[in-house]
Amino acid sequence: MKKHVFFILLCISVLSCKSSVDKYISELSFEGRITDIYRDLNNHYMYTFTIDTKESNLSLVADVFNNSWEFAEVGDSIFKKKDELYISVKKKNGECGVFYYQ
Repeated sequence: MKKHVFFILLCISVLSCKSSVDKYISELSFEGRITDIYRDLNNHYMYTFTIDTKESNLSLVADVFNNSWEFAEVGDSIFKKKDELYISVKKKNGECGVFYYQ
């Protein structure tokens, strides 16, 4: 019985956490240039973009946008609008890629 209760609580916790992340991603809005792509040792070795925007620099975990780090290069433009669950990356040669939050 205790195992089942623990499992149910774990599922509720994971779903609640995912819901919070979904909301954070949905609210996020930016437009800028990728200045670095790296594996963040402090965040489970996840691929991360450093993005230079008009307002500031920000770090974005690229791993949550399916294979975006394989397409993107330093110097590419990157966009995300509020209420959208994807990013757009535009290369210097004009090629574009759209990567959905997973």
